[in-house]
Amino acid sequence: MDFKIKKTNRLVISVVSFAAMSAINYTLIHNPIVLLSSIVLLVHEFGHYIMAKYYGADVKFPIFIPLIFASIGITQVFNLDDIHKSTVALAGPLLASCFIICLMLFNFIYKFFSFKILSLLLAGEIILNYIGLVGKKYRKYKQNNLSISFS
Repeated sequence: MDFKIKKTNRLVISVVSFAAMSAINYTLIHNPIVLLSSIVLLVHEFGHYIMAKYYGADVKFPIFIPLIFASIGITQVFNLDDIHKSTVALAGPLLASCFIICLMLFNFIYKFFSFKILSLLLAGEIILNYIGLVGKKYRKYKQNNLSISFS
């Protein structure tokens, strides 16, 4: 029973921190793109979460930290085999990139967002995660089993 309470509290903290992050950044910028980038960050973090759960690691729900004009998502992963660390680290950017591509395809029909904005989100996901931070992320991940994602 105590385990369910702790897991529920962590889920509530995750939801509240996501809502606070989205609200703070939306208040500063007043553009729906902020909410879209928050959702992309949520999908990114749950990519790490789902893949770590799949490999049997102890995973906590993501926590989101609002910064001015940026956001940080943190997913804590414990007891993960060294063989699976790189797969878990790449699962977040891969799922977020697939999500953005699906949004682009959906956008061809309904035209919710500018194609340029979605392209910038995809480029940011690729540059910041696959190219720019991937080496740092692996080193950090191996040191303390902590996944930090910037989106």
